[in-house]
Amino acid sequence: MGRVLPLRFYRAAADEVAPALLGAILQVRHAETWLAGRIVEVEAYLRLDAACHASRGMTKRNASMFGLPGTAYVYQIHRSYCLNMVCAPKGIGEAVLIRAIEPLQGLDTMQNRRQGAKGRNLTGGPGRLCQALGIDLDFDAEDLRGPRIRVMSGAAPSHIQATPRIGISQNTEALLRFIDTDSRYLSR
Repeated sequence: MGRVLPLRFYRAAADEVAPALLGAILQVRHAETWLAGRIVEVEAYLRLDAACHASRGMTKRNASMFGLPGTAYVYQIHRSYCLNMVCAPKGIGEAVLIRAIEPLQGLDTMQNRRQGAKGRNLTGGPGRLCQALGIDLDFDAEDLRGPRIRVMSGAAPSHIQATPRIGISQNTEALLRFIDTDSRYLSR
């Protein structure tokens, strides 16, 4: 695996950071065990985007989204958690939602957490990947350089496609979902 992505990587706008995250390695540590997966699907959320949690200003729920670039923004929707990576300068309120990973390390642990799920049912979708990796609200505002969660450089995919985002009701036509078209772990 490569090197930990530096904070400067996240200082750009979310729509620039998002496609650059494809192929990067997300690692999460629990006790002495590291779980890891290659990022294959992301969505960008920009500050003036009506679908972005930050578009209406800072609240207790989304405060970490306005924090330092290179930190995690984790929120709960229904009974699932979603992991985002804060982008742009502090105070802007932009992030990249991690929608899917291809498991690389800790597969047995991930499958146990997901009741034996395999393929896209294991880590395809933001809630599934958070459950598989054990990510919850305790990870909110964590530095993405470790010690519990980190993002490492990886090999960029050969084929990237921009599509409309999934599961939103506003600004649905924006091409802000980026996928590795060769992956079988995409959410849909």
